Amino acid sequence: MIYRIFAIVIFFFSHTYLNAQEILTDLNDNPAISGKNITAKTKNGNIDTIQLPFIDDFSNRSHIPNQSLWVDQYTFINNSYGIGMVSAGVATFDALNQYGKHYSNASETPFVADMLTSKPINLEGVDKNSLYLSFYYQPQGYGNAPEWNDSLILQFKDTADNWITQWKAFGCTYDSFRTDTLKISPGYLFDTVEFKQTILPVNDSAFIYNAFCFRFVNHASLTPGSRPSEATNCDHWNIDYVHLDTGRNENDLIHNDIAFVKESRMFLKKYTSVPWKHYSDFTKNDDNITYPRMYVRNNSNEAYDVSPARIHYIDQYSNWRDSITIGSKEIPPFQNIEDLERQLTEIPIKYNGADSAHFTILSTLKTGDQDLISSNDTIEKTLICNNYYAYDDGTAEKRYGIDANGGYVAYRFTTAKADTLRGAKIFFPRNNPEDAASTTFALCVWDNDPNKNQPGHLRIIESGSHMRTEYGESVNEFVTIELDTAILVSGTFYIGWKQLSDSYLHIGFDANNNNKSEIFYSIYGEWTNTQFRGSLMIRPILSDKTIKKAEKKIAKKELGVYPNPSSGNINITLENEETNAFVSIVNLSGQIVKQLEWNGETIDLNDLNEGIYILKVRTNSQLYKNQRLIIQN
Repeated sequence: MIYRIFAIVIFFFSHTYLNAQEILTDLNDNPAISGKNITAKTKNGNIDTIQLPFIDDFSNRSHIPNQSLWVDQYTFINNSYGIGMVSAGVATFDALNQYGKHYSNASETPFVADMLTSKPINLEGVDKNSLYLSFYYQPQGYGNAPEWNDSLILQFKDTADNWITQWKAFGCTYDSFRTDTLKISPGYLFDTVEFKQTILPVNDSAFIYNAFCFRFVNHASLTPGSRPSEATNCDHWNIDYVHLDTGRNENDLIHNDIAFVKESRMFLKKYTSVPWKHYSDFTKNDDNITYPRMYVRNNSNEAYDVSPARIHYIDQYSNWRDSITIGSKEIPPFQNIEDLERQLTEIPIKYNGADSAHFTILSTLKTGDQDLISSNDTIEKTLICNNYYAYDDGTAEKRYGIDANGGYVAYRFTTAKADTLRGAKIFFPRNNPEDAASTTFALCVWDNDPNKNQPGHLRIIESGSHMRTEYGESVNEFVTIELDTAILVSGTFYIGWKQLSDSYLHIGFDANNNNKSEIFYSIYGEWTNTQFRGSLMIRPILSDKTIKKAEKKIAKKELGVYPNPSSGNINITLENEETNAFVSIVNLSGQIVKQLEWNGETIDLNDLNEGIYILKVRTNSQLYKNQRLIIQN
């Protein structure tokens, strides 16, 4: 009987252990717009009527639709969710409203979610036989795949104010869309355009009037069986290049337009930001830099010449300006080019001795009067160099974590110069309340194992080893976690966390910048490189200055102990900054080996033998969780 019980226990723990894994999931909300005061308009009353042509490729630099063309603000305008875009910028439909939260009618069965409604358009007197509406669409992209019973529809409004469905696409995965709809061979990395273009006639007399409107609507559905607090954003559709005009026909699928398809590459090879005081040292190493490059598409059936292409640099702090000419390039019909670049003998942005720098970088094309849309001939990028290294672009498309209590995640960075590691900035996507309250973790730092090029010696496990996640108050705000013991790092090091609860920790995940080679996790005692393409939204802070008080809205600490491991003396920090408690030290046999009253002072444990102990702290307000303590003499 004892053997059977023992076997059952062993099976239970081994089964749980073997099923632990890393997890990439969808976001609960949209952090890019969550909390913004956006008012969506749903009625056309007192809205000016606009004239043809109606063209929008969503290249405006705003997260909301262009209000000169659209009357509502439910969709998310972005450069993040589309794959293989016709031009930079798409309108993304999902299960969230204009505030970045789930709709009140959200359910497991398909519900009406986002709408994108045109302003009233004057169609009086137009030639209805040559009036066509075209657009590109794509399911999922870098988001969540809509299920088969989800849909994206297009409706026209007639003279009786009825919305008449003209077109409908059912949900599917991005992979099946590529294979079945676009007819792209499986395994082919990327085609030049990963969207399907559709063109429809607007030739019914019921639509030819001076207030015609059209709208796109998506029907979304939440994961069956999920509680409201567990529901994630889902069922993404991307649309691009909406074009309504006369003088067209059903084969008019060619757009005489040269466009940026994504942000230009700057001269930082892997990082999106480096500490400003590291900048000069960083850019001296050829392995760290690359040449500025533009990513441009010719949507026409004729070759186009871009002459000249330029990049403009503007320092927002000092108003310093500079620019470089990339050059001229003839782009073949229906082609993307990625070799429009400039080899530099000297990086144009200069370190000026300040603590930080904020640059706006404008890339421009000169394309001529025949270019259909001029707004997509300019694309803007921001480069902020402060006191941290970053791989991510600041926008999360997913969230990453592991579901193993005691598991580790480590993120590799290589410094340009030796510096003091003060802590990290982390973006925590908002989680359901019960998981957020029970998720605890410890911030960790490792040296590099040069033989395996993976995490080696664990240098520090942050004193707040029972920290709970904390959320920023503004859009895409990173939370700053400060190490109680700052450490000197140089060359390659790793920063990450140890999970201390069964509720897995969610970290923002940028799907657009692939740095999977730098992400490692350990659940079974061995380090494994992640399977997911993207970047964790963790930014190590390196500086000879302490972190400013204004930045210290940090993850909540229930019980902090440092240093840990310790050679004998330890310090304790408690949530709410309490300094009176009763402390017990217990060995792994359950024996109390030391007890004392603590009033905020350093605790002397030099009389303890080397080993692992359990630290218990009790205050008048609450009993704190146990904390593992390692003594190394």
